[in-house]
Amino acid sequence: MKEEHQIFEDALEERRELLQKEWDELLKRDLSNTENLAKYIFSLSSAGLGVSLIVVRDMNLLDTANFKSVLIISWGAFLIAIICALISYLTSLRAIYNEFGRIRREHERIDLELLGIDWEHGQKNVKDSENKKNLICMVTKICRKALFVIFSPDNMTRCLRYTSVIFCIVGVISTPLFIVLNILYPESSR
Repeated sequence: MKEEHQIFEDALEERRELLQKEWDELLKRDLSNTENLAKYIFSLSSAGLGVSLIVVRDMNLLDTANFKSVLIISWGAFLIAIICALISYLTSLRAIYNEFGRIRREHERIDLELLGIDWEHGQKNVKDSENKKNLICMVTKICRKALFVIFSPDNMTRCLRYTSVIFCIVGVISTPLFIVLNILYPESSR
């Protein structure tokens, strides 16, 4: 019976190690993709801004162009894409720092448990006594947790990544659209 149990334990441990390796590999790929995406957004948005400025200057379209609103949309979209990519980088760093803190706290908890100190029970008693003193403190704590879930660095980073991609696409589409519209309809009402 013990042998069967040991075989099961070994298989379970082997499966955990395999899953951990797969998890680590996915984290590496995610980090690489995120870094590449930010580079592409910066490069493409900067190039789009540069190209549109050069085209407008060389074709002398600033004074004579129709559909200037399309050009302004293009420039705004490229700028928003760049800004969102920069902010997503900062929120990504914040998420990494939060994970460092979580891991540090977990190591401290393990160290205290090895010393025979009941860390969780002590922390719970301190928190409970603080919360019972003030109902406002409890409500504030619940609201803070809810806001953290909604506006967590991970969620913010993901949202900002998508936003930067969407605005970059809008900029990429609207720049040639501006040029085409001015070529097809050079005498349209301004």
